[in-house]
Amino acid sequence: MALSPFFIGLYLVDIELLDLTTELDAVNAMLASVGESPVSSISGDFVDASVAQQLLTQESRRTQLHGWTFNTDLGRILSPDNDGIIYIDKNVLKFITQDTNIVHRKDRLYDRSTQSDVFTSTVTADLVVFLPWDFLPEALRTFIYMRASRRFQNRLNGVAEDARFMTADEKSAWAGLLNAEAEVAQYNALTSNLLTQRMKGGRS
Repeated sequence: MALSPFFIGLYLVDIELLDLTTELDAVNAMLASVGESPVSSISGDFVDASVAQQLLTQESRRTQLHGWTFNTDLGRILSPDNDGIIYIDKNVLKFITQDTNIVHRKDRLYDRSTQSDVFTSTVTADLVVFLPWDFLPEALRTFIYMRASRRFQNRLNGVAEDARFMTADEKSAWAGLLNAEAEVAQYNALTSNLLTQRMKGGRS
Protein backbone atom coordinates (compact mmCIF):
# COMPACT_ATOMS: atom_id res chain seq x y z
CA MET A 1 0.00 0.00 0.00
CA ALA A 2 1.44 3.40 -0.94
CA LEU A 3 0.55 7.06 -0.91
CA SER A 4 0.58 8.90 -4.20
CA PRO A 5 0.43 12.69 -4.64
CA PHE A 6 -2.64 13.84 -6.57
CA PHE A 7 -3.83 17.33 -7.47
CA ILE A 8 -7.43 18.34 -6.74
CA GLY A 9 -7.90 21.89 -7.90
CA LEU A 10 -4.93 23.78 -6.53
CA TYR A 11 -4.35 21.42 -3.63
CA LEU A 12 -1.89 18.55 -3.53
CA VAL A 13 -3.27 15.64 -1.53
CA ASP A 14 -2.09 12.11 -0.82
CA ILE A 15 -4.34 9.31 -2.05
CA GLU A 16 -3.88 5.81 -0.71
CA LEU A 17 -3.19 3.36 -3.53
CA LEU A 18 -4.14 -0.26 -2.84
CA ASP A 19 -1.84 -2.94 -4.18
CA LEU A 20 -3.22 -5.85 -6.17
CA THR A 21 -4.03 -9.01 -4.26
CA THR A 22 -0.81 -10.99 -3.89
CA GLU A 23 -0.63 -14.77 -3.79
CA LEU A 24 0.19 -14.48 -0.08
CA ASP A 25 -2.89 -12.28 0.44
CA ALA A 26 -5.03 -14.93 -1.26
CA VAL A 27 -3.58 -17.76 0.82
CA ASN A 28 -4.14 -15.79 4.02
CA ALA A 29 -7.73 -15.06 2.98
CA MET A 30 -8.24 -18.79 2.51
CA LEU A 31 -6.72 -19.52 5.91
CA ALA A 32 -8.92 -16.86 7.52
CA SER A 33 -12.01 -18.51 6.01
CA VAL A 34 -11.38 -21.56 8.22
CA GLY A 35 -10.25 -19.60 11.27
CA GLU A 36 -6.51 -20.11 10.75
CA SER A 37 -3.92 -17.43 11.54
CA PRO A 38 -2.17 -15.70 8.63
CA VAL A 39 1.34 -16.67 7.57
CA SER A 40 4.17 -14.35 6.65
CA SER A 41 5.46 -16.58 3.86
CA ILE A 42 4.05 -19.32 1.64
CA SER A 43 7.41 -21.09 1.52
CA GLY A 44 7.22 -22.11 5.19
CA ASP A 45 6.36 -25.54 6.61
CA PHE A 46 2.76 -24.73 7.55
CA VAL A 47 0.77 -27.56 5.97
CA ASP A 48 -2.56 -25.72 5.62
CA ALA A 49 -0.85 -22.83 3.84
CA SER A 50 0.76 -25.28 1.43
CA VAL A 51 -2.59 -26.95 0.74
CA ALA A 52 -4.21 -23.54 0.21
CA GLN A 53 -1.53 -22.57 -2.31
CA GLN A 54 -1.96 -25.85 -4.21
CA LEU A 55 -5.72 -25.32 -4.44
CA LEU A 56 -5.15 -21.73 -5.54
CA THR A 57 -2.88 -22.88 -8.38
CA GLN A 58 -5.31 -25.63 -9.40
CA GLU A 59 -8.20 -23.19 -9.51
CA SER A 60 -6.12 -20.65 -11.42
CA ARG A 61 -5.29 -23.26 -14.06
CA ARG A 62 -8.92 -24.39 -14.30
CA THR A 63 -10.23 -20.84 -14.65
CA GLN A 64 -7.58 -19.72 -17.13
CA LEU A 65 -8.40 -22.74 -19.31
CA HIS A 66 -11.60 -20.94 -20.37
CA GLY A 67 -9.45 -18.53 -22.38
CA TRP A 68 -9.66 -14.79 -21.68
CA THR A 69 -8.42 -11.70 -23.46
CA PHE A 70 -5.44 -11.42 -21.14
CA ASN A 71 -4.15 -14.99 -21.62
CA THR A 72 -5.01 -15.65 -25.26
CA ASP A 73 -2.41 -14.96 -27.94
CA LEU A 74 -4.14 -14.46 -31.27
CA GLY A 75 -2.60 -15.43 -34.58
CA ARG A 76 0.68 -16.77 -33.22
CA ILE A 77 2.94 -17.96 -36.04
CA LEU A 78 4.66 -21.20 -35.02
CA SER A 79 7.73 -22.25 -36.98
CA PRO A 80 9.26 -25.73 -37.28
CA ASP A 81 12.84 -26.25 -36.11
CA ASN A 82 15.59 -27.75 -38.27
CA ASP A 83 14.02 -31.19 -37.84
CA GLY A 84 10.56 -29.98 -38.81
CA ILE A 85 9.21 -30.19 -35.26
CA ILE A 86 6.98 -27.43 -33.90
CA TYR A 87 7.36 -27.48 -30.14
CA ILE A 88 4.68 -26.00 -27.89
CA ASP A 89 5.58 -24.20 -24.66
CA LYS A 90 4.67 -26.00 -21.43
CA ASN A 91 2.38 -23.17 -20.31
CA VAL A 92 0.02 -23.58 -23.29
CA LEU A 93 -3.38 -24.73 -22.01
CA LYS A 94 -5.25 -24.73 -25.30
CA PHE A 95 -4.23 -24.79 -28.97
CA ILE A 96 -6.74 -23.52 -31.56
CA THR A 97 -6.23 -23.46 -35.31
CA GLN A 98 -8.50 -23.49 -38.37
CA ASP A 99 -6.92 -26.71 -39.62
CA THR A 100 -8.60 -29.28 -37.38
CA ASN A 101 -6.12 -31.95 -38.49
CA ILE A 102 -3.35 -30.18 -36.60
CA VAL A 103 -3.46 -30.95 -32.89
CA HIS A 104 -1.32 -30.47 -29.81
CA ARG A 105 0.22 -33.72 -28.60
CA LYS A 106 2.56 -33.81 -25.63
CA ASP A 107 5.15 -31.07 -26.31
CA ARG A 108 4.63 -30.60 -30.07
CA LEU A 109 2.15 -30.30 -32.92
CA TYR A 110 0.91 -33.34 -34.80
CA ASP A 111 -0.77 -33.50 -38.22
CA ARG A 112 -3.46 -36.19 -38.22
CA SER A 113 -3.82 -36.05 -42.01
CA THR A 114 -0.19 -37.02 -42.56
CA GLN A 115 0.16 -38.92 -39.29
CA SER A 116 3.38 -37.07 -38.66
CA ASP A 117 4.84 -34.45 -36.34
CA VAL A 118 7.13 -33.12 -39.06
CA PHE A 119 6.09 -29.84 -40.71
CA THR A 120 7.47 -28.06 -43.75
CA SER A 121 5.74 -24.72 -43.14
CA THR A 122 4.57 -22.49 -40.32
CA VAL A 123 1.29 -22.95 -38.46
CA THR A 124 -0.87 -20.04 -37.31
CA ALA A 125 -2.87 -20.59 -34.16
CA ASP A 126 -4.50 -18.98 -31.14
CA LEU A 127 -2.91 -20.06 -27.88
CA VAL A 128 -4.46 -19.96 -24.43
CA VAL A 129 -1.57 -19.82 -21.98
CA PHE A 130 -1.28 -20.31 -18.23
CA LEU A 131 0.02 -17.17 -16.53
CA PRO A 132 1.61 -16.87 -13.06
CA TRP A 133 -0.36 -15.12 -10.33
CA ASP A 134 1.42 -11.77 -10.69
CA PHE A 135 0.34 -11.54 -14.35
CA LEU A 136 -3.38 -11.94 -13.62
CA PRO A 137 -5.89 -9.06 -13.52
CA GLU A 138 -7.43 -8.28 -10.15
CA ALA A 139 -10.92 -9.46 -11.14
CA LEU A 140 -9.58 -12.92 -11.88
CA ARG A 141 -7.47 -13.04 -8.72
CA THR A 142 -10.56 -12.28 -6.66
CA PHE A 143 -12.65 -14.99 -8.28
CA ILE A 144 -9.88 -17.58 -8.03
CA TYR A 145 -9.31 -17.18 -4.31
CA MET A 146 -13.05 -17.00 -3.65
CA ARG A 147 -13.62 -20.36 -5.34
CA ALA A 148 -10.42 -21.84 -3.93
CA SER A 149 -11.55 -20.77 -0.44
CA ARG A 150 -14.74 -22.82 -0.80
CA ARG A 151 -12.77 -25.87 -1.92
CA PHE A 152 -10.35 -25.30 0.96
CA GLN A 153 -13.17 -25.13 3.49
CA ASN A 154 -14.79 -28.25 2.06
CA ARG A 155 -11.53 -30.17 2.20
CA LEU A 156 -10.78 -29.27 5.81
CA ASN A 157 -14.37 -29.85 6.91
CA GLY A 158 -14.70 -33.13 5.02
CA VAL A 159 -17.56 -31.88 2.85
CA ALA A 160 -17.94 -33.33 -0.65
CA GLU A 161 -17.51 -30.69 -3.33
CA ASP A 162 -20.42 -29.82 -5.58
CA ALA A 163 -19.36 -28.04 -8.78
CA ARG A 164 -22.91 -26.70 -9.16
CA PHE A 165 -22.74 -24.86 -5.85
CA MET A 166 -21.47 -21.30 -5.77
CA THR A 167 -21.52 -18.94 -2.80
CA ALA A 168 -22.90 -15.43 -3.03
CA ASP A 169 -19.38 -13.95 -2.86
CA GLU A 170 -18.25 -16.36 -5.55
CA LYS A 171 -21.16 -15.40 -7.80
CA SER A 172 -20.37 -11.73 -7.27
CA ALA A 173 -16.70 -12.29 -8.09
CA TRP A 174 -17.64 -14.28 -11.22
CA ALA A 175 -19.97 -11.49 -12.37
CA GLY A 176 -17.20 -8.96 -11.77
CA LEU A 177 -14.79 -11.05 -13.82
CA LEU A 178 -17.25 -11.35 -16.72
CA ASN A 179 -17.92 -7.60 -16.65
CA ALA A 180 -14.21 -6.81 -16.65
CA GLU A 181 -13.64 -9.23 -19.53
CA ALA A 182 -16.51 -7.71 -21.52
CA GLU A 183 -15.16 -4.20 -21.00
CA VAL A 184 -11.67 -5.17 -22.16
CA ALA A 185 -13.02 -7.10 -25.14
CA GLN A 186 -15.26 -4.18 -26.13
CA TYR A 187 -12.36 -1.73 -25.80
CA ASN A 188 -10.09 -3.97 -27.88
CA ALA A 189 -12.78 -4.29 -30.56
CA LEU A 190 -13.30 -0.53 -30.58
CA THR A 191 -9.60 0.30 -30.85
CA SER A 192 -9.19 -2.38 -33.53
CA ASN A 193 -12.05 -0.87 -35.56
CA LEU A 194 -10.61 2.63 -35.14
CA LEU A 195 -7.20 1.42 -36.27
CA THR A 196 -8.75 -0.28 -39.30
CA GLN A 197 -10.64 2.92 -40.21
CA ARG A 198 -7.48 4.99 -39.92
CA MET A 199 -5.50 2.52 -42.04
CA LYS A 200 -8.23 2.82 -44.68
CA GLY A 201 -8.30 6.58 -44.40
CA GLY A 202 -11.57 6.70 -42.50
CA ARG A 203 -12.49 9.10 -39.74
CA SER A 204 -12.68 8.20 -36.06
